[in-house]
Amino acid sequence: MVGMTIIFFIVTMILISTLFYLVIYAFVMDLSLAKDIIVNSVKLSLSKKNRNEFIEEYHKLLNTSLKNIAAEIVQTKDKELAADLEIDDIEKVKAFKKSLTEVISDKTYEFMSYEDVRDYLNEEKIFNFTSQIYINTRLYSNPQMLLLYKNIRKYKDGKLTELALYEEIRKALNMSSSRAKLELESLKKVNNKSLSVLANLVFAKDVKENRVDNFQKMYNAIA
Repeated sequence: MVGMTIIFFIVTMILISTLFYLVIYAFVMDLSLAKDIIVNSVKLSLSKKNRNEFIEEYHKLLNTSLKNIAAEIVQTKDKELAADLEIDDIEKVKAFKKSLTEVISDKTYEFMSYEDVRDYLNEEKIFNFTSQIYINTRLYSNPQMLLLYKNIRKYKDGKLTELALYEEIRKALNMSSSRAKLELESLKKVNNKSLSVLANLVFAKDVKENRVDNFQKMYNAIA
């Protein structure tokens, strides 16, 4: 009986570890960081008395991720992106860093449960497509992807028709017609939300809640 209890406990811990690993990996896409945080988080979550420490570990993961992201954005050589984010000169970069410090220090948006994380990730789905376009463009310097990214910007600015963008998506990603239509529907949900608008949303002085949430949306839309 005792042996079965021990086995059940071990299996349960393995399943919990795997679940949180997948959730956090999907959230920040950083394997090495996720592993360290998962080990600490699972240990802390074994006791209800350590719930605050568990939350703190999760915030450490989020904040570390945001700092790394910010460093990449601030150091970007993409002048168009820098202009969109209003960090195209040194003074603006300083202001950006100051605002970012406020964002990552704001713990008003706390993930108290797996359901919170799941709901958050569901909200982010509409940004995944533009995120992948940008990643492929920057990492692989694929001319076709770069052209598609530029066409997406034109579409958001109203300079390209929906039908034309649909064809660009289908050709660039070698997608079926049905899949391309689904991706276009996702894009339509963020139409008219330029990068600068998203950035302003993040750093607006009157935004009291969910600034970390908004920053993550802004990042997903550009990187």
